[in-house]
Amino acid sequence: MKKKVAVLTTIFPMKQTYLMDFFKSLQLQSEKKFDIVVVNDGYTNLKSLTRCFGMLRIIELKHRQTPAKNREFGINYCLEAGYDVIVFGDSDDFFDRHRVRCSLRGLHYCDIVINDMVLVDNHKKALDKNYLSRRIEDRQRIDRTYIKEKNIFGLSNTAINTKKIKHIILPSNLVAVDWYLFSVLLYDKRVALFLQRPLTFYRQYCDNTVGIGSQANQKKLDHIISVKRVHYDRMRVVDTIFEEFFEKYALLEEKRKNGMKIEGAYIKNPLWWEEV
Repeated sequence: MKKKVAVLTTIFPMKQTYLMDFFKSLQLQSEKKFDIVVVNDGYTNLKSLTRCFGMLRIIELKHRQTPAKNREFGINYCLEAGYDVIVFGDSDDFFDRHRVRCSLRGLHYCDIVINDMVLVDNHKKALDKNYLSRRIEDRQRIDRTYIKEKNIFGLSNTAINTKKIKHIILPSNLVAVDWYLFSVLLYDKRVALFLQRPLTFYRQYCDNTVGIGSQANQKKLDHIISVKRVHYDRMRVVDTIFEEFFEKYALLEEKRKNGMKIEGAYIKNPLWWEEV
């Protein structure tokens, strides 16, 4: 039976060229049978833009809350609408033409696939190719231990089978929504595999919530500490092992407020949240 597939994204006020790149990459997909579910958080005139992509099946949902709650709303809409697969994509990124097809193939063998990324600048120039493959082997299984202190699951390089997922609740104050979501799914015994193909073209620019790859300055280190403290606060409800992680980062955050300086770890090809 053919699976019902949704490409899920959220949009917000941003450069129109980013959205054009996003939709164009979906229009060029080798797999054509999917819907695009867009949670619109304040982007005006979306319909006038999407008229340029008449071949795409775009469903617009308006929802203006926190980034976490917007994601929660979109995921639960897809679950309730009966989609078998959700392919996640950030609307300021774009994808190679086999993103959907390769994701579907990978999901024959597992519950979650994570694909590699090409880091690109504001003008789509490649900064770093096959970024994750320098740390992870093709078809490597990623378990919950691997992402205990770092993350490789982005909401632009992942896809999931929705079977047995009833409803998703995401705490409203999360920044690392992807890290929490996939951590919870792995604790629910989902199997995740990393694939070198397909590729997500991950845009690095100043308005991105968090980039990847560059060494962290003090401002970014403070942000990482805050994000990890919130993440571990939520994860300690899932497993008490995270209690010590929460206490560690809560203490570190307090020391930073009192003026203590810290240095980020030098890591070649750092993953998300890994520098502290």
